[in-house]
Amino acid sequence: MDVEIPVLVMPLVDVDALVEEDKRLDMENIQRPFRFGYAIDVDIDIKKEGVKKELPDGGTLWLLKIHCSDAYTINLIYNRFWLAKGSKFFVYNEDKSMVLGAFTPENSNNSYNEYATDLVLGDTVILEYYEPELSDDGVINISKVIHGYINTLKSNGLGTSGGCNVDVMCPLGNNWILERRAVTMLLVDNNTAFCFGCLVNNTAQDSRPYILTANHCYYNASGNQISTPATNIYRFLYWRPYCGSGTPSNWQSITGATMRAHFAGSDFALLELNTRPSASLNLHYAGWDRRNVTPFSTIGIHHPRGDAMKISSDFDPPVQINYNAGNGAADCWRVVWNMGTTEQGSSGSPLFNEYSHHVVGQLYGGIASCQNTTGHDNYGRFDISWDRAGSSSANRLRDWLDPLGVAPNTLNGIGGATIYGPDVIGASCSATYTIGLPSSGVTGQTWQVIGGGVTPTSGTGPSFTVSRTANLNDPINTTIQCTFIYNGLAYTTTKPIVARIEPVYGWMSPAPGPQYSYYLIANIPLDQRLLVLDYEWEVTPN
Repeated sequence: MDVEIPVLVMPLVDVDALVEEDKRLDMENIQRPFRFGYAIDVDIDIKKEGVKKELPDGGTLWLLKIHCSDAYTINLIYNRFWLAKGSKFFVYNEDKSMVLGAFTPENSNNSYNEYATDLVLGDTVILEYYEPELSDDGVINISKVIHGYINTLKSNGLGTSGGCNVDVMCPLGNNWILERRAVTMLLVDNNTAFCFGCLVNNTAQDSRPYILTANHCYYNASGNQISTPATNIYRFLYWRPYCGSGTPSNWQSITGATMRAHFAGSDFALLELNTRPSASLNLHYAGWDRRNVTPFSTIGIHHPRGDAMKISSDFDPPVQINYNAGNGAADCWRVVWNMGTTEQGSSGSPLFNEYSHHVVGQLYGGIASCQNTTGHDNYGRFDISWDRAGSSSANRLRDWLDPLGVAPNTLNGIGGATIYGPDVIGASCSATYTIGLPSSGVTGQTWQVIGGGVTPTSGTGPSFTVSRTANLNDPINTTIQCTFIYNGLAYTTTKPIVARIEPVYGWMSPAPGPQYSYYLIANIPLDQRLLVLDYEWEVTPN
């Protein structure tokens, strides 16, 4: 495209001063989110600052560059954000090695008209916004440009964490295939810093996207709010593909959440994502244990210093302690890691009971690191956060995670295990579904159809085969659900499918030559074929 894109150059950032401030706060051991960037206040309207180009299809394209000298990454917050019908928005770096989008009205617009986009590698980002003909009401106005002065997106997949950390794809993580799909990175504090959290299940088991994280990620010691959930970013599935190598590539980000409850006395905060994660992400909603019962051993899953996902293990029972990491005293579980560690930026990450795989707390603070492998970490206790944190729904978990009022002591996780099989079942066709986990660890599979359009509606065993029963005129959206035991623990996962008739196209030639006769084969019962009224043929090249 032969168009010169205007460049907005941001003010220089005093990186040395920021690094010195980080070192001072580290020395004071004040627990805080891991800062990687500096927010520059701006007022940038892409339609006013960008170059406008009319396209042959009648649509309009706006392009704009933003440059931050010596930045490792750039991410953006928008104070006015509304995409027009049929529009598409992209953010990418100059060589297009990282492309965010397409952002569309369907996946990005919200009731409060604010938004944020994740980190892009490099010191320059390009904004590209397309509106179709007769659609011109889109607004994209940037309020903050975040200059990344610490490189958390190195091209080799390695972040800035210490060498003693253990990738979640290493053998220590083999039994945590599901739970890793619950852990999320949070961009907080004007999206200049990282905290972490975990999707948690509730008694309705409806995949309502609650995230358990740390109170100090959102409130300082004085109780003042330091982060705005509505424009924070929540990044899932951020791990390296192999133990010790590879670059995270399949991660996904969701923008925007609402604060539901928080309490400094156990350092917990509960958020609810404003957008339900797509079923295609196959996320896990972790189980929990609200009892005051000491686990025999524990596991932590986290992202130290914004790095790809890591896992840590303490072979011994944790100890109860009242701990102050600079944001007030909190009732905690104290652990000392035998494998791996945590570091600054692991705040809010979940602590699991190693036996039950239930969440028992979230990280408040400590002194553990690769330089201090015998140092302790302290996790706000889930049992305190449940209903001993306060007298209202604003400062306890019970009201949100037990909407049915059944008061279970424990709740298992749901989701995260892929059900393999077709997304669509045609007429007279059958399909077989299986669980995508190591077969040696999966037992007790119980299958159920939620909806209709296929038969049978239930079954047991390693696989489940169903056939379509719906009529031609009523394709049915339905769900395959499997409850199973994996390494001794019970889980439930689902897969949405569609039962409908799928025509099959073909061709034949009665004899060699340049002419061919084309025909339509449809998987339609003979007594229903007269219902097919409209045909449309198309010739494509080759």
